[in-house]
Amino acid sequence: MDLDASNPSSYAGVGTVWYDISGNNYHCTLFNGPSYVGSGSTAYFYFDGTNDYIDFGSDIEYKSTGGWTV
Repeated sequence: MDLDASNPSSYAGVGTVWYDISGNNYHCTLFNGPSYVGSGSTAYFYFDGTNDYIDFGSDIEYKSTGGWTV
């Protein structure tokens, strides 16, 4: 899975789908309106701490040899 908020191919800045650009099609859904902040390499999602979340789906099995960043 490769989700990159700063890459327009992964997230264009609008909508509720965050696209997996790894080619594995593990797309995620954004719920309750997390804000999209910044542009280019500084873009990120801001969660209000109340009810915003990302649904990664049930087909994801976490296996990492090098870790991951949220």
